[in-house]
Amino acid sequence: MSLKADLLHFVIRIIQTTLFFVPLRLAQKLGAVFGFIAYYFFPQHRKLTLGNLKFCSMNTSIAHRVFVNQGKNLFELFKFYRLNKKNIDKFVKLEGKEFLDKALNYKKGVIVLIAHFGNWELLSQTLVLHGYKFNATARKVYINQLERLLMKIRESKGANIITRREQGTIKETFNVLDRNELLGMLIDQNTKAARGVYINFFNHRAYTPTALVRIALKTNSTVIPGFIHRQKNDTHILEIMPPVRFSYEGNQEDKIMKNTQILSDIIESQVRKYPDQWVWFHRRWD
Repeated sequence: MSLKADLLHFVIRIIQTTLFFVPLRLAQKLGAVFGFIAYYFFPQHRKLTLGNLKFCSMNTSIAHRVFVNQGKNLFELFKFYRLNKKNIDKFVKLEGKEFLDKALNYKKGVIVLIAHFGNWELLSQTLVLHGYKFNATARKVYINQLERLLMKIRESKGANIITRREQGTIKETFNVLDRNELLGMLIDQNTKAARGVYINFFNHRAYTPTALVRIALKTNSTVIPGFIHRQKNDTHILEIMPPVRFSYEGNQEDKIMKNTQILSDIIESQVRKYPDQWVWFHRRWD
């Protein structure tokens, strides 16, 4: 492991150990400070954030808040162990639960459209604590110690994480839907390793993974968007939206292109509504 990876792992472990002894509200305040400082200590990410905001004709003054929110997200991650069925509603308000329940009645599973938006790691914890069988696809973190730590946190309440590009991944995603469970998938990053297409995102050409659409078309599973956003008082709202109306016009590739665009438009609408809660320091556009 490289010196940089060693240092990152050391810092994360220090944060985790420290946060074990502090209440949630203080952890959120410390996370805000961490994010504020990170804005200045990570010039490449700051430059990328400002560049992306300008590229999309967004207000660049929110760049600071982007880092502050991500700092809060990180520090909240290490307080997930305190969440349970009795206190989750005080921290996260779940809206639109009826859309999930109705879709599960079809017995074909439900694909939940997720984005790197709000504290997206909290989304799975919330749904599991509300009694849902939740699974999510995720990219492997290539620092083994951090991968083990993150997996432990993600699966602490009973969520199942399916690591992409590992043997049996595709079969497991179909098994999840066959068991009539929830399958969370993210499609808002420029992941060239994944099969994808170029669509329009914020009025610019953006490479977007198509696995979600391909699976939905093959299984006829309902696709339901789920977005969690932070409130001013640092509680959260998890909004489950109505099922996506897919387009079935044209050949298979036409369907994939059109529906990938439909899903990306839904994500864009959420980012425009809460622009400081998306991860702008990702190279989303070529």
